[in-house]
Amino acid sequence: GELTYPTEGNVHLERGTLALWARIPDQYPENTTDRHYLWATSAHADGEPYTNTLALRRESADGAAYWNFWSVDQDGTSHDLRVEDALEPGSWHHFAVVWDQRTSQKALYIDGELAAEAGDVTMPSQLGERLHLGRFTTGYGASSAQLDEFASWRRVLSPREVAHLAEQQDPYTRTTGPVATARAVTGRTVLF
Repeated sequence: GELTYPTEGNVHLERGTLALWARIPDQYPENTTDRHYLWATSAHADGEPYTNTLALRRESADGAAYWNFWSVDQDGTSHDLRVEDALEPGSWHHFAVVWDQRTSQKALYIDGELAAEAGDVTMPSQLGERLHLGRFTTGYGASSAQLDEFASWRRVLSPREVAHLAEQQDPYTRTTGPVATARAVTGRTVLF
């Protein structure tokens, strides 16, 4: 399946927050890059080098797995904001990324906790027309994760606001996680 959103009006270049819930698959699909995307947008995904790209992905390198809030600026300079993947397969986790071009900072939150942050980062000056959920913009790197409650803000959410998002409880099961994933959603599940 493919699920995309227009970036215009939904992703603000100057500053913003993107957040979603993801059920981590028991096993990731095999691919040649060993990268699996929760979301991505790129103005030039087919160029060498990539430019003007934002993505949240899981990747493997040197025998370890990482979550990476990856950005590439207009000159092709790539910045990896990585944290080791210690998440339990088969369970739901909340991811949020924030960025501010004015302060040259970006951060990655997992389950409401600050996992990594960086300063002196040049962010993209433009984005692709679409934000792709569950894969990279060119169609590869599918994650097989179940995704829910994707949200975008035109501002940097505070750490407290991000934590509040991750603490939401499903009203049907009283468990922390995406709202209404149990009894209210019964037929179709979209896998990416």
